[in-house]
Amino acid sequence: MLFDLSTYIGHWPFRKIEISTLDELSCELSDNLTDCAAVTNLNSVFYRDCMEGNIELTESLGSYVGRVEFYPFAVINPIYIEWKTDLKKCAELGFKGVEIAPGYHKYAADCPSARELYRLCGELGLVFKVAAGFENIRGRNVFDTFYEPTGEQLFNLISSSEKTSTVICGYYNYDLGDALRAEATRRDNVLFDISCLDDFNNGTLSDTVRYVGEKRMCYASTAPFRLIEPQQIKLFSGTLSDEGVSDVAYKNALRIFNK
Repeated sequence: MLFDLSTYIGHWPFRKIEISTLDELSCELSDNLTDCAAVTNLNSVFYRDCMEGNIELTESLGSYVGRVEFYPFAVINPIYIEWKTDLKKCAELGFKGVEIAPGYHKYAADCPSARELYRLCGELGLVFKVAAGFENIRGRNVFDTFYEPTGEQLFNLISSSEKTSTVICGYYNYDLGDALRAEATRRDNVLFDISCLDDFNNGTLSDTVRYVGEKRMCYASTAPFRLIEPQQIKLFSGTLSDEGVSDVAYKNALRIFNK
């Protein structure tokens, strides 16, 4: 079984991506033997009103008949004046989680409203996902953001509530600091994805195993930004233990969704 904790539909303003619809994404994931996937609408990141993109995602899911089971994530901007109303509506619509994009909405990941959003997600049973970055900072368009959350900000954020299940995705540095590592490994509901640990032959995947352990890591492709096949090669490269492969492939993801 494979549970992909980071996939997207919608449009990317800085370059063309080949997959933009839910059906297209489903076909790509099915071809790569993926059973479940968390999905976010990129349009929600860039629309003035995030909810317009979130509603687009629910409409796509309403007519979806593919094999992959999708877990929809809503983008919430905690410095938008109506964010609490948006959060309540998303919970009512059946979203499984919330994703924040602080670099694109111009706030610190540990600002007071982000920490409040984090706590409320725990109370509502919504998984909280931090998009640290969609593309490598060295290859970004000049109009793209170059901000990424720091280890200190992430520590302050996840320290706001032990109840909130959390996924940290994107181009984070695996060496985010001892405080974050200690807080993450003390809990069983904080996961770091493996999608951007590219240079596993030189030990970055191994370093992440040492940093947070196999129980705190999860499989994610970040499709369609990245090809899915290399992520699976990474997963089955021999760096993880046999039990660790199952944990990272799907068991850890199911745990944070209480399944």
